[in-house]
Amino acid sequence: MPRKSGSVEDSGFGKRLENLMKSRKLTIRRLAEEVGIAHSTLGSWIAGTAPTDFKAVDRVARYLGTNFSYLLLGAESEPPEDVINDELEDLIDIEVRIKRRKPFSIVVKE
Repeated sequence: MPRKSGSVEDSGFGKRLENLMKSRKLTIRRLAEEVGIAHSTLGSWIAGTAPTDFKAVDRVARYLGTNFSYLLLGAESEPPEDVINDELEDLIDIEVRIKRRKPFSIVVKE
């Protein structure tokens, strides 16, 4: 399947997802059933579409035995659990605001 231009291809999200699935001998349909998302969603993520449901990404990461930060962003070292939870909560808040068309701001922490 060709990768889409202007997608999360640069971050490697789809490739990491695909590699983790292959290493665990999981099909798209099986993983989708296990985590409760549409198989077409997983297929589109592997093809390079950016995810918009961060709760689903977290469920997939946990099922695959990794963490949200690694799966989505490729973070090599595993951050502390409280940092992961804080980042996930922030992303979910942004996701909800986008869906409700409410303004939000992003603050970059260093």
